[in-house]
Amino acid sequence: MLTNASVAGWETDDPGPTILFVHGSPGSREAWTSYLTEPRLDGYHRIAVDRPGFGESGPVEPSIQDRKSTRLN
Repeated sequence: MLTNASVAGWETDDPGPTILFVHGSPGSREAWTSYLTEPRLDGYHRIAVDRPGFGESGPVEPSIQDRKSTRLN
C-alpha cells in the first residue's frame, strides 16, 4: 500500500473506451506521448501515468502496515 504518493498523468478528453498506458521501469509517461496524440486512437479515452517514484509523480513512502511487515520478516 502506498501513502502520501502523488501520481502525475496525462489524459485525453475522448469519451470512448479507456486505454491506460503504464510505463516500465525505469521510465515515465513520456514514453506514451505519441499514443496520446495518435489520430487513429481518436475516440478512445487515453490515460498515461507516471508510476509513483518515477517521472513527475511523488516518491514512494511505505505505509505503517508495510513497515510493520518488513520488521516481522
